[in-house]
Amino acid sequence: MRPTEQRLASKIALILLACGGAWACGGFTAKKNSDIAIYEVKPSTLVREVEAQGALRPVKATLITPPSDLQEQLKIVFLEEDGATVKKGAVVVRFDDGDFRRRFANQEFSGRDANTKLAKERTLIGATQAERIRATAIAEREQGLLNQFQQKDAEIFSRHQIIESEINQGLQSSKVDYAKNAQRIDSQIADARLGLLKVDQTKATYQMRQAAKALSKLEILAPNDGVFVLERNWAGEAMQVGDVVWSRQTIAQIPLLDAMEAEVFVLEADAEGLEAGRSATFVLDAAPNRLFSATVRRVDNIAKRRYSGVPTQYFTVILSLSEVDTHLLKPGKRVSAKLNLGSVQGLVLPRQAVFEKDEHFFVFRLEQSRDFARVPVKLGASTAGRVLIREGLRAGDQVALTDPFASQSAKPGSEADRPASPKATGPSGQRGPSGQRGPRGQP
Repeated sequence: MRPTEQRLASKIALILLACGGAWACGGFTAKKNSDIAIYEVKPSTLVREVEAQGALRPVKATLITPPSDLQEQLKIVFLEEDGATVKKGAVVVRFDDGDFRRRFANQEFSGRDANTKLAKERTLIGATQAERIRATAIAEREQGLLNQFQQKDAEIFSRHQIIESEINQGLQSSKVDYAKNAQRIDSQIADARLGLLKVDQTKATYQMRQAAKALSKLEILAPNDGVFVLERNWAGEAMQVGDVVWSRQTIAQIPLLDAMEAEVFVLEADAEGLEAGRSATFVLDAAPNRLFSATVRRVDNIAKRRYSGVPTQYFTVILSLSEVDTHLLKPGKRVSAKLNLGSVQGLVLPRQAVFEKDEHFFVFRLEQSRDFARVPVKLGASTAGRVLIREGLRAGDQVALTDPFASQSAKPGSEADRPASPKATGPSGQRGPSGQRGPRGQP
């Protein structure tokens, strides 16, 4: 090979080597500006909305509860279907009557037994009293005969006979007193025994009447026309046949459909700025094409768990409805609501323009040199798609909507810089739900 050809081959090899090196380092150089979507930072209004799920409930309703005078557990054997339309006077709940019927039968038997014992005792008392009266009459008659034929004449009777006669008179007088006292004491004992038997008789009669009264109250009738809505427990489960209830425990309710409200639950992390008076809208899950307007009437002061074993906490929010459509709005229907938490003025970016790495947030700003620079920013309030920039940018800056330094051959999700997810920052600019604040600035 000629020297000129050797020099040419060497130059070509150097050029190829330089191209290979540039290709190998391509992952660390920015893409062409023409390939990057650019967003110009401008002052804007960020309207914050939070989504919440819940259900409709009546403002006023007639509660269906067990009879208040039955202070014992009752087992449900019949229950009207949840959501059924009922008429006044219709049976909506029936309780098991087995125990009450057995109680009534037992007390009825006890009453008959008490009546039999009372009649028997009266017969025995009558016989005993008659015997006591007869013994007293005999003793008094014998006393009269002794008094009539008393041996007191000393000229006729000896001293011994006179003393014996006086002793007989004293003995007979004692017999008369004993007979009278026995008659009186037997009468008192008879009255006491009759009293005890009468108490048993009265007790049996009272308990039998109570059992009969309870039997008459084991059916609950609808107090007015309406929709029958079963009560839910803490787990969201409705009452059902076989459940045991107690006095004054709510089983169901028959609401007045002309006044309704919505109970929805807002995540604790999304509740900053949530307070009474905020506007809201909602749709029924069963009729998503109809939009209803509402107003926040009340917000619970403390977030609570909705489900056992799930640590996520929610604020309970009550929405007052602006209109009531009695054909669509029924108690228990599920709703999806959007609550307006107010608006904020400032520099607002699309969520995809903000990136996160190691719990720090940044954007890629286009510099005058037409190169992109990584600029740290501080975030403010946010929504699912937009976020407020507190510090780091000025109006007129241009930022990339995608990472200009990402390798075209890199696999998605394999490396560092990723767009900040909607859950990464909260309204206060801090990371995660733990940095959020509740209604009216409560932590």
